[in-house]
Amino acid sequence: MYDFGDEWTHTVTVEEIRPGGPDNTFTVLDGGGACPPEDIGGAAWYQHLLDALADPSSPDHDDAVERLGEGFDPTRYGGATSG
Repeated sequence: MYDFGDEWTHTVTVEEIRPGGPDNTFTVLDGGGACPPEDIGGAAWYQHLLDALADPSSPDHDDAVERLGEGFDPTRYGGATSG
């Protein structure tokens, strides 16, 4: 559980445990897209902002642009568009 007030839940699967050392680092094998920004208001509000960002006629579009950024891409690690 992350951010107890907003109740984000993450699942992490450990596939291998090795002895520690400077040459033994972790590798992320897969992920589900960009992390939401801090204090975004929980999963339901994050989804609402994503929908508003994609719909310029939404009354919350400007808020979504301000909070997420004009080029925010929820499918891209880091959330930013390239360029």
